[in-house]
Amino acid sequence: MISRKKRALRNRTTSGAGKKKATIKKIDPKTPAKKPTVKKTISKPAKGKKVVNVGLKRKQGYFYFLDKNVNIARKKIGSKKGVNEVVQEIKIDREPGYFYYIDADGDVSRSKVTGRPKKKK
Repeated sequence: MISRKKRALRNRTTSGAGKKKATIKKIDPKTPAKKPTVKKTISKPAKGKKVVNVGLKRKQGYFYFLDKNVNIARKKIGSKKGVNEVVQEIKIDREPGYFYYIDADGDVSRSKVTGRPKKKK
């Protein structure tokens, strides 16, 4: 025979006491469904101005970049340490406020650096 306390505990756990019942909303078939609105912001790529026409031919397995002397250099991809191999020397004076890079055509280009203004001290 089950004691009254055990029976009360069993009834509390098995019954739906304290549980919320799910409510189902009925949708009227005559009203069209609302489509979610998404704002698309397409950023325009930065237009670069060509500084030097080089026409660099790239080889696979190398990372091409401009070193601190604005020479075109390359490095083997995956190598941790190694000497940067200068591919072509270029005589350019860097101007502050511009980002210099090698574009898809293999030429040296630059674009204006935009961002937050520097804090005044």
